[in-house]
Amino acid sequence: MPFQRLFLLALLMPVSGWAQKSFEISVEDFRIREGFTEASPAVSVIEAAEIQKSGATTVGEVINGMPGVFVAQNGGASQPTSVFIRGSESRHTLVLIDGMELNDPLNPSRAFDFSGLTTENIERIEIFRGAQSVKFGSDAIGGVINIITKQGSGPLKGKVSLEAGTYNTLNNASEISGSKEKINYAFGTSLSMSEGFSAADSELGNTEADFFQRVTLSGRAGTNFSQDTNINASVRATEMKTDLDATGGPGGDDPNYTSEARQYIGGVFVKTRGFERKLSAIIGATLAYNTRSDENPPDAAHTSSATDNFTSMATKIEARNEYTISDEHSLQFGLQLRGESGHSESVFNSTPADLADNSNYINGVYFLHRYQFESYFTELGLRQDVRSGGSGITSYSAGGGYRFEQSQTEFRASYATGFKTPSLYQLYSSFGNEALNDEKSSSAEASLEKKISAGLKASVTIFMNRYTDLIEFDPVAMKYFNVSKSSSRGTEIQGEWQFNRNFFAKGTYTNLLAVNDSNGFKLLRRPDNTFAAEAGYNDATWETSFTYSYTGERSDIDPVSLLRIAMPAYDVVNARVGYVYNKLTRFSLRAVNLLNRKYQSVAGFGSSGQAFYAGLSREF
Repeated sequence: MPFQRLFLLALLMPVSGWAQKSFEISVEDFRIREGFTEASPAVSVIEAAEIQKSGATTVGEVINGMPGVFVAQNGGASQPTSVFIRGSESRHTLVLIDGMELNDPLNPSRAFDFSGLTTENIERIEIFRGAQSVKFGSDAIGGVINIITKQGSGPLKGKVSLEAGTYNTLNNASEISGSKEKINYAFGTSLSMSEGFSAADSELGNTEADFFQRVTLSGRAGTNFSQDTNINASVRATEMKTDLDATGGPGGDDPNYTSEARQYIGGVFVKTRGFERKLSAIIGATLAYNTRSDENPPDAAHTSSATDNFTSMATKIEARNEYTISDEHSLQFGLQLRGESGHSESVFNSTPADLADNSNYINGVYFLHRYQFESYFTELGLRQDVRSGGSGITSYSAGGGYRFEQSQTEFRASYATGFKTPSLYQLYSSFGNEALNDEKSSSAEASLEKKISAGLKASVTIFMNRYTDLIEFDPVAMKYFNVSKSSSRGTEIQGEWQFNRNFFAKGTYTNLLAVNDSNGFKLLRRPDNTFAAEAGYNDATWETSFTYSYTGERSDIDPVSLLRIAMPAYDVVNARVGYVYNKLTRFSLRAVNLLNRKYQSVAGFGSSGQAFYAGLSREF
C-alpha cells in the first residue's frame, strides 16, 4: 500500500546523522515550530495565567468572547455546549488536546460537546479560525481548538483549590508536577457538582433543578533518552452525569431524563532530531474511547420512553517532520492515519433502532513550505487525503505578510481550503447514506496589526468563508443528503492596552453575516454582533477584573412552534477579585451575571442568574 510505504519512510527519515546545532522542537502543541512567523492572522492564544485568573472551570467559558467565537449552551453547567467559529457549524470545529482528537466519532455529526472539557492542568489554548485541513486534516473545516497541557519541571510542586457557591455548586481541583533527572511529570484532577437550575428556562414555568457531576483525571509524563530524543505520554479521563430536560420552552421539564458520558484518551509521542538537527520529527499514536448512555423512562408528563447507548473508538498514528533548509526556508511534511469505529443501541417506545458496528479510515500526507526573509514571510501548503468508500481529497493553503518595522505594523493575508468526512452515523445508521460526499470549505482573510505604543496594540481582520456539500437531514426521505451550501463574512477587531505594570484593558468585537445560500436564511445561533471587554488591576497582592460581553440578535427555532424566531440581544457582566495571602495561598470571589440579566443563548433554555462563588487555593 502506498500509505504504508510513506509512513515507514516518515518514521525512518529522522533517525540518522546526529550532530550539534542550536534548534528547538515543541512537542507541547504537536506542531513543530522553530521561530517562523505564522502566516495566518487567525490564531489566538490563551495562556495558563489568564485561564487561572478568569476562574473558569471549562474551556467553553474561557474561549467564549474570543474573536469570531460564539458559545451556545442548552442551560447551565454540564448541559450540551456548542462552539461556532466565524459562522461555521459546531460540527466544523476540530478539538485536540496534546495532539489527541476529542471529537466523538459516534456523535451524529461528530460535533464536540464542550460541557465536559475542564481547565485543570492546561498550559495554553490555541484557537485557529477558518479552514485548517492542510495542517490538521478532516473536521478542521471551520476552525480548531488546540489545547496543550502542562509539562513538569524542577522540584515537586502542587496546587489544591476549592470553590463553592450558588446552586450548591462545589468545584475542586488539584495539580502536581515536577521533574527528576530524565523524568518529567504533570497530573491534574477535578471534581465539579451542582444542584444547578432548570435547563428549560425557569422564566417559562420550569421548576426542576438539573443536577450534574463531573470528574476529570489528566496527566502527562516524559523521559529524555538523549539530548536529541525523548518520549512523552498523555492521558485524560472524563466521566459525567447530567440531568437533562425533554426540550426547551414551557413544559420542558423532565424529572427522570439523565445522561452519562465517559471519555478515555491516551497518546504516546516520540520527539527526535537528526541530520545535524536540521531534520526534526514528532511521531505519535493516540487512542480515544467514548461511551454515552441516555435514559428517559416515562413519567406523568411524558408517556414515551427512550434509551440510547453509544460506543465509539478513534485511533490516530501521525508523523510530523520539519526540515530547516536554510535560515529563510523551512519544509514541513508528514503523514496521518486515522481510524474510527462504533455502534449504538437505541429503543424508542419499544422500537429498536440500532447502528451495527462500523468503521471508517482517513489517511493523508501533507507538505508545508515556509519562507521568511527580513520583513517578508510566506507559507504554502498542500495535502492529499483518502477515506474508505470515498475518493481523494485535496486541501491547500497560501498565506504571507509583510512587517513594517518603522511603523510597527504588520499585514497578513491567507487563503485555505478544508474538508470534513461524513460521520459513522451519517453513513451507516438507519438514516445514513453511504453515497455522501465530504463537506468542503474555503477561507480567505486579511489583517492589519499595529503596535501603537509600548503598551497598546490593535488589529483588524476581515474574512470570508464558503461551505459546500453540507450534509443535512431530509425529514421526508428520512435520510442524510449533501443538500446545502452556506457562506459567512465579517470583521474582527481586537485591542489590548497595558496602561502600566498593574492596570490593563482589552476588548474584541466581531461583526458576522452567516447565511444559508440554499434558501437565503441567516444561519441559526450566529449573532450579528458580539463584543467582549475586560479591565482589571493586578499586583503582588490583588488580582481584579471586570468583564462585559454583548451578544447581538440572532435567529433560532422556537421549541414549541418549531418556527424560526429572532432572539433578542443581551449583555452580561462578570467580576472577580483575588487576594494573594502569602504567595502560596489565594482567596477569590467571583460574580457571574452580576446585573442578573434574564436571557437565553439557545431558544427555550435558561441561563445562570446572579451567582457568587468563593474559592481558596494553596500551592506547595
